[in-house]
Amino acid sequence: MKVIFQEYNLVIPFSENRISVLTVENPRALLNMMQMIDWQMNGGEGKILLAEDDNILSWGSCVEIIWNPLQVDFTSKRIINKLYQEMKNVSGEECIQDFYGVRQALGRYLNLLSMKLPYNISYNVEMDNTAIFKLCGVQMESEGLDTLQKLVEYIKICSMLCAIRVIILVNIKSYLDEDQLKELYQQAFYYKIYILAIESSQREILEWEKHYILDRMDCLIEL
Repeated sequence: MKVIFQEYNLVIPFSENRISVLTVENPRALLNMMQMIDWQMNGGEGKILLAEDDNILSWGSCVEIIWNPLQVDFTSKRIINKLYQEMKNVSGEECIQDFYGVRQALGRYLNLLSMKLPYNISYNVEMDNTAIFKLCGVQMESEGLDTLQKLVEYIKICSMLCAIRVIILVNIKSYLDEDQLKELYQQAFYYKIYILAIESSQREILEWEKHYILDRMDCLIEL
């Protein structure tokens, strides 16, 4: 798999146990790149291609971007929908009795309330699993985790639940120190996630990193 920045004649191949770091020193080029990635993540066509063999892949289906590690969203529509689907898949026959029991208990509760009211009401408890999950506010739990732990948990969710293959980290080196970055990288390796770190200034080269620099004149330097 590789990402192709057509406008800059830049190709970044992904490989196992390797972190790709792209430093874009020209602010206008960085802004243009970030806007293009955001546009393509939301279904638009652009000049940054994600390719594997001879196939062009959809950004929205296999890429996640973390703009700010302090605001990782565990309640995104993609994650919640995938979570509910997996919960439905694992609710086998042994859960059917409990499922119908929940609906019956809810029906009895609403019936008791209706009898206490001076007017008529209607309700519908013929709901499916997803409706019950939503009613109970089922979502991923991240309370009590620090920033690194949240990022690690998010990588696991992206890989195991959402089938994400590439995570783009924006200016991650401004938030994590060397030891934290190495821990994050190792978790990405474990969950078979490719990492593309996009930075606005060149930082120290760490173990497992391959660096690409677009300088202020948009000239490419590989380290």
